Amino acid sequence: MKFVVKKTAEEKWTEENPLIGTRKYHDDDRGTVEREVLLRDPITPEERRIVRELWKNNIATVRMALVKKDCPRCEGKGFYNTPDYPGDPWYSKLVSAVDCDCIWE
Repeated sequence: MKFVVKKTAEEKWTEENPLIGTRKYHDDDRGTVEREVLLRDPITPEERRIVRELWKNNIATVRMALVKKDCPRCEGKGFYNTPDYPGDPWYSKLVSAVDCDCIWE
């Protein structure tokens, strides 16, 4: 019985639904490296603030997590298209993508 107790691994305390975790990947220069990654989309404004502090508003965090899925303007994409020449019949097809305000909330 004592042998089994000594060989069992320690139990680690884990959150039920963690926001940030670590993943291992291989780098040719440094070998195996652990890196912090987002495991799920943030739910509360506090979690959104934590994601912004760690990774800022870059393309990966905006696509994955910081966009509001129920935003009426961008429809959950993080950007919306606006015409460069509104009202012009010839150039009205030219549009630019603009960051939506929902990624900053």
